[in-house]
Amino acid sequence: MVVYEYYRKDETNRFHSIGIIPERRETLGRITDESILNLGKIIVGEKEAHSNLFFVQLTID
Repeated sequence: MVVYEYYRKDETNRFHSIGIIPERRETLGRITDESILNLGKIIVGEKEAHSNLFFVQLTID
């Protein structure tokens, strides 16, 4: 199973884990960095800047 772990950078440039979302799309060709960051908006909301948000892709067996 593929999951994305999201982190947010605060004003002191420290990173904080904010959540994990599993990949549920069956069509792998639709997956882009931008689409993964858009999934992160589910956690932080629409107002959060993409520049403060990043993700790590993990595979869990």
